[in-house]
Amino acid sequence: MPTDHFVLADQQTEAETGFSSWGEVKSPSPQARPKEISSDSSCWAQDDLGFDPTGNKPPLDIGSWRVTGVLGRGGYGVVYRAQERGGAGRAAALKVLPTSARKLPEAVARFFRESSTVARLNHPGIVKFYDFGCSRERYFFTMELVEGRDLHRVVREDGILLEQRAAAILAQVAEALSAIASLGFVHRDLKPENIVLQAGDQAKLIDFGLVKVADTASITAPGDILGTPFFMAPEYIATGDPPDIRADVYALGIIFHFLLTGRYPFEGTSPAEVFDMHLEEASPAPSVKNVRVSPQGDWLCKWLLEKDPEARPDPAAAAAAFSDLASA
Repeated sequence: MPTDHFVLADQQTEAETGFSSWGEVKSPSPQARPKEISSDSSCWAQDDLGFDPTGNKPPLDIGSWRVTGVLGRGGYGVVYRAQERGGAGRAAALKVLPTSARKLPEAVARFFRESSTVARLNHPGIVKFYDFGCSRERYFFTMELVEGRDLHRVVREDGILLEQRAAAILAQVAEALSAIASLGFVHRDLKPENIVLQAGDQAKLIDFGLVKVADTASITAPGDILGTPFFMAPEYIATGDPPDIRADVYALGIIFHFLLTGRYPFEGTSPAEVFDMHLEEASPAPSVKNVRVSPQGDWLCKWLLEKDPEARPDPAAAAAAFSDLASA
């Protein structure tokens, strides 16, 4: 999906996956889903601050920040590179809710939810929140500017990761999920594009545009599901009920498989086909595609991808298992 985060990631090509990227999915649960699933969010992805990359116009200020470039566009906002004027002079990622989206209650609710969630999270593996405001009749919030490459880009540019390196990186992500779960949140959009690898293989989780509080009503219609098909947990696909942190653990297993093989465990020609594979097919062992994966790596991937959420580890147990594998 066109990502809202700060490190622009190439989308997987049709040659890599057998199908083109579908974008963020908003669809009914399988019992009533249409044959074709499309996104209705592209009309919101507008660069409506009119940033001038040529530098021919005066610098644009919003709140106490000076916009210096465009970092990315997504369904629920545009992200700019910005510099704080005076004071600390921090560099930041500034996310703006387009004016056209302010007429859409779901978009506004999601924007406010994302900003308030990031503000409450304080963990070295999670992007830091700076401030929130309204300027030029636009809502915005600023976050730490994360420099590095997302994991999808790392695999595309450098190739698959060694098992111990992948485990060391995902141990950090699992610890970040523990912090999210401790506040009652669910990320709901965990994928390689939303994990940035910084210097020294420090992992940072970004993009909380689909986050929700566990056990609360959804801001979407009943039965709708949101996310990226490759990473959706089977219990979420089957019911459309609000997911809990175990759905994020399932997505972590998908990411682990991807880092070890360069492929997703479930790939098909349409979102509906991928949904059915999540529901009905056992996840293939990574060693089928990469003989260097150890039995312990296969076992951990299988544990994370259990169909029954009760059989999966919680984030803390996943972090411990990844750490053990990284030091094996």
